Amino acid sequence: MKKLLPIFFIPFIFIFIYSCYSYPCITGELHFGLIGFTDSDADTMIIRRFVKNSGQQKDSFFVKDNVYTRYADTLIIVTSTSAVVLSPEYDYHIYFPGPDRLLKISGITEDQRSIRKNIGCTKEGCINRITGYTINDIRVNIISGYNRTYFRK
Repeated sequence: MKKLLPIFFIPFIFIFIYSCYSYPCITGELHFGLIGFTDSDADTMIIRRFVKNSGQQKDSFFVKDNVYTRYADTLIIVTSTSAVVLSPEYDYHIYFPGPDRLLKISGITEDQRSIRKNIGCTKEGCINRITGYTINDIRVNIISGYNRTYFRK
């Protein structure tokens, strides 16, 4: 019986360790703040989502009454709808009626990462990091580790 134990134990360990596989991280989200906007400028925005690289509008959102925190000339969105979180899956137009300002955001890119489960096969979360985007035909690369950027008025 003792001779048979290693025969069954070794394959069990092998299966236990190698049954854990890598899986892709979830899609990153680009959060933004506003520089040079007054509270009334940023009070209302219209966000239009487009099918990436096509110009075909998918949907639009009228966003009003966001809650911001102000740091000098910068507004950071504290609470709002999920519409103000930009995904790499789409291109966007963000229109601010107050100052009559249109921001065209396209080509949002992200690192495609994956994570390997631990030996016990516990699932751990990971989010892809946003690496850049194009705003009004100007390419912006994000070098910080955070999925946050700032748009100027």
